Amino acid sequence: GVAVDEGGNIYITAGDNLRVQKISPLGLITEFVGDGTSDPSVEGCAPDLIPCGWPPGIAVDNQGHVFVADPVNFRIIRLSDLLVFERSFGEGGQTPGNSGGTFNTPFGIAVAANGDVIATDSFNGRIQRFSNDGDFLGLFGEPGTRPGQLGTVEGVAVGREGNIFVADTSNDRVQKFTQGGRFINQIGSQGDRNGYFSFPSDVAVDGAGNFYVTDTENHRIQKFETAGAFERNWGAEGRGAPG
Repeated sequence: GVAVDEGGNIYITAGDNLRVQKISPLGLITEFVGDGTSDPSVEGCAPDLIPCGWPPGIAVDNQGHVFVADPVNFRIIRLSDLLVFERSFGEGGQTPGNSGGTFNTPFGIAVAANGDVIATDSFNGRIQRFSNDGDFLGLFGEPGTRPGQLGTVEGVAVGREGNIFVADTSNDRVQKFTQGGRFINQIGSQGDRNGYFSFPSDVAVDGAGNFYVTDTENHRIQKFETAGAFERNWGAEGRGAPG
């Protein structure tokens, strides 16, 4: 995952290294956290030292707090802008949960304009909302394939009006909800034509309300206008130099 703060600093979850890194606008690594282990029994992988596993999702609020998904320990972690541990929420430990405020593999994270934290609870097929300090505020979604239901969900983003965009990965679509969790519409289905997806894994929204989807197995990024109309795509499978 990648996030950018208001000062232009870039935060990256380096999954292979089990680390979170902070990079200045000049491209210098200024901070990092994580010791490269995914075993919580190993010294140095205590609850206040992260990540204790592969960290997929990351987000930054306007106060400089950094939020990281820790799917191995079924929790969300909040760090300072210097990547110092501040708190965690979700039940944590080695046992997944399905009650409100607990996780079975948190994956994507977004921060709303008021500072609330929105997280995908991937294997529970739902979206959870927390205060900036980690108080559980509510959830929406249930497992399924009908509109408003969710499969294995990964990425999440919040638009300028507070609407929530969810990469409903295993259902090969993106779904849009109000900030209160009411279903608005769905975009896409399985396929490789324009506006279709194969394993969409992440979503982002720009200042104009357009949204962008990582269409993983089609090896491309797709852009849509805010109501869901397809605009363009770019990218193709390959390992050559950018063309």
